[in-house]
Amino acid sequence: MLASEIPAVSKVVLMFDGSGFKSRSNTISPGKKEIHANMQLEITEVGVEADDVLVKYCTENLPVQWQISRKNIISVDEVIALFESITGDLKLLTYAGISVDEDLKRDELDKYVIVKRVGGGTKTNKALFEKLNLRRPHEGALCLTGLTGGILKRSLQIAKELKRARVSNLVEYELRERQNVRSVVFTDDVLLADRVVKQGGIVLSNRQMQDLDC
Repeated sequence: MLASEIPAVSKVVLMFDGSGFKSRSNTISPGKKEIHANMQLEITEVGVEADDVLVKYCTENLPVQWQISRKNIISVDEVIALFESITGDLKLLTYAGISVDEDLKRDELDKYVIVKRVGGGTKTNKALFEKLNLRRPHEGALCLTGLTGGILKRSLQIAKELKRARVSNLVEYELRERQNVRSVVFTDDVLLADRVVKQGGIVLSNRQMQDLDC
């Protein structure tokens, strides 16, 4: 939701698969532990996959009325226009000497875009798709959103890269409303990315995570 309505982020959970700790010291045990204000460390029980827990959180946090009735597919030009409309407004305010509250510089967009690869492509496109974790058709997903100023700029940059690559027949852009989103998952795991977006969550790559505080 928009920052003017509720806090953009209420809780951060760092999730680890318990199987990775089963042979280590007993000082590391499954469960949840608060490591900072609004930040939790969670280690799953041995035999319980972290991916399953993350997807469960996405499902539990959805509003009861949430459902995707029909895909709203848009063009890459529409994606670029969407993000440019926000970045352009902020620039105009700055140029006019109007101070923009720091909170309102963040979490600006009430919509987001799910990018999915639907076609094969050539070796020319391989490096770009690798960078976006869209290595194979119909596998993985990338979300473009405006959760922070940095992520907003990165989303616009990615959209322009995709346009320059001329892959419109290989990529699908689905527009969704963000008012119902309650969970954001950062991962480079393509299978988990698919599961998260199907459950109404936003998935961002670890590269995008670096833009959180920009």
